[in-house]
Amino acid sequence: MIRDITIGQYYQEASMIHILDPRTKLLWTMMYIITIFLNHTIVGFLLSGVVFFLIAYLTKVPFSFMVRGLKGIFMLLIVTVCFQILFTSGEILISIGILKITKEGIYAAFFVMLRLILLVLFSSLMTFTTTPKQLTDGMETLFSPLKRFLPIHEIAMMMSITLRFIPILMEELDKIMKAQQARGADFETGGIVKRVKALIPLLVPLFVAAFRRADELAVAMDARCYHGGEGRTKMKPLRLAGRDFFAFLFGIIYFIGIIFCRKAERKSYMKRIMLRVAYDGTNYCGWQIQKNGITIEQVLNEKLSNLLQEEITVIGASRTDSGVHALGNVAVFDTNTKIPADKISFALNQHLPCDITIQGSKEVPIDFHPRYCASDKTYEYKILNTTFDIPIYRLYSYFVYHPLDLEQMQEALQYFIGEHDFASFASSGGQAKTTIRTINYLELFKKENMIIMRINGNGFLYNMVRIIVGTLLQVGHHKYPPEYIEEIFAAHNRNMAGPTAPARGLTLVEIHYKE
Repeated sequence: MIRDITIGQYYQEASMIHILDPRTKLLWTMMYIITIFLNHTIVGFLLSGVVFFLIAYLTKVPFSFMVRGLKGIFMLLIVTVCFQILFTSGEILISIGILKITKEGIYAAFFVMLRLILLVLFSSLMTFTTTPKQLTDGMETLFSPLKRFLPIHEIAMMMSITLRFIPILMEELDKIMKAQQARGADFETGGIVKRVKALIPLLVPLFVAAFRRADELAVAMDARCYHGGEGRTKMKPLRLAGRDFFAFLFGIIYFIGIIFCRKAERKSYMKRIMLRVAYDGTNYCGWQIQKNGITIEQVLNEKLSNLLQEEITVIGASRTDSGVHALGNVAVFDTNTKIPADKISFALNQHLPCDITIQGSKEVPIDFHPRYCASDKTYEYKILNTTFDIPIYRLYSYFVYHPLDLEQMQEALQYFIGEHDFASFASSGGQAKTTIRTINYLELFKKENMIIMRINGNGFLYNMVRIIVGTLLQVGHHKYPPEYIEEIFAAHNRNMAGPTAPARGLTLVEIHYKE
């Protein structure tokens, strides 16, 4: 296995890649590594594979020599693939005790393996076709803008010496192994533990040889008055030729191709996920993103973007006001994540604050819109009607100490049921195209000291529920007779209705979508 390590080795050959400027090869290597991690599709990896084989062919380096370098990472490949297969959540294909093989795990393992293989092979091409001196000059020139902050020449020199020493030390290790094998040592037979133990006696002479070579190199550099890169000139300064510009152009075309594949993948795998969101609205400035404070929408966008590693923007069904609570608000977002839709709620809840919880998640049609699809909403408003306030209810109910006439309030309810123009029950600033809404049912009941109003309709205007509550409270205080509700409707004037009840008593209970 030690003889199979090819990193840092230079393969002498007269090829188009060998004669390229080292800066070109360095930039190409960095760009290729970036594209490897951008790839998420078969098409993208096919493109990367074709580019690799084309460049490998142009190097004239035997493919068998390149593949030898993969033997050194064989165990890493196996471990990585096993971890991906066994510990990636998703659709279970095979279950053996606590071990579960998922469809998503196999998919992830395949792409991780491809990434590692292409990463090692393409990086090796640079060392196969570039001498250590060329690498040093290329790195020093390429990163020269950073000279003000870092000793670029020294860093490049150290990396070059390191790469040069790898094959030298491998040769030294091979000589030591052969010498010990001639004396009866066995490195090839037995189990993995025995073979590892057999390698331990090799380390001492190898380290001695390494330190001796390092000392000899330091003495030689001192004898030649080496003092870093300050004032040094080059016998063969680097110059970009026409072939380098052609290589850059080819690299740009390849990079654009990868970006196109990535965008096509996002479009083809894009799906819409629906969330049922429960939250305590006390500490938030409502649902919709605001400049003056944190909102539910803002938190969901941030946490989803971090979780899924892509830019996420949710669309909410109901833009609840500051201080309003919810048991079942609905939001959707588009994503190309491989996480199963029903598992997103579990994963997201691990990142959300304690006053926001996802009650469920599922995939919906891509054209589903939570605000424009036919639905009805159910709201609940709680009024604490007692002589003294109860602190534990202060954030989730409206405290009214005057006794309320529940019978009068229930009589007034009947005027709201059905289809009406609710212009008198809407605050200014709403964006609704029409003020006509249908109330399916409206009920009022008392549970101990708590009066609860539950209302269901096909939609609600800005502050509509809270204004209805405020108007009913006026009826309960005998300021309005129940039949006055008809006059309020007819007036189409917000000033005719009662005040807007506080937000803390309001909860969005449920949004039901009709099929």
